Amino acid sequence: MIAGLTFGLAFAPSVSAATLTFEDGNDWFAIQDGYEGLNWQQDGGNFNFGGSGSFGFSSKFAYLNSGDPGDTVPQPGFIGANDGQIINLSGGDFSANWANGLDLTVSAFLDGNSNGSVSINDLGYRTPQSQTFDLTGDRIEFAVSGPITLPNGSPLYDWQQYAFGMDNLNVELTSAETGGSAAIPVPATFALLGIGLFGVGIVGRRRL
Repeated sequence: MIAGLTFGLAFAPSVSAATLTFEDGNDWFAIQDGYEGLNWQQDGGNFNFGGSGSFGFSSKFAYLNSGDPGDTVPQPGFIGANDGQIINLSGGDFSANWANGLDLTVSAFLDGNSNGSVSINDLGYRTPQSQTFDLTGDRIEFAVSGPITLPNGSPLYDWQQYAFGMDNLNVELTSAETGGSAAIPVPATFALLGIGLFGVGIVGRRRL
């Protein structure tokens, strides 16, 4: 029985869940790969830590500039899992930093293939709103679009118009099986019980 339980514990899926609040980052500095066990990537810019009380958030947050000087369209950003892991993103708080009417599409990809997306439409100027969804993959994409209006002047660069902030991201990292599919999140108690009973069966047969 003990041997069966030990076997079950060794092969139970590894799950790590957290709410990312970005409170431990350096204000206005880039979020580096490896923060909270994730890879932070952006085509043409960076994810950054926002300062407390800025852009409508009551505490620190993360934001995506969505481009570099000279870009004419906003570029998407990504958070990626390390090899052998899967991300489940179930929600967070989102806000437009400079504009009204910003549309944000959050998409999941698994092994390079689309695995679902959610559109968050008409984000308001510095007014965070909570969103819930259920996206699973080894990469999560954040893409923004307009049309937008700038209610209080313009940012320094055109590409900053599409910047958005996010906070309180609900993220769960799960170990992946061979081939990239997510491990089945069986509750540990049931997993241990099932394999424990399997172990008891083997011992019983040997005694016979």
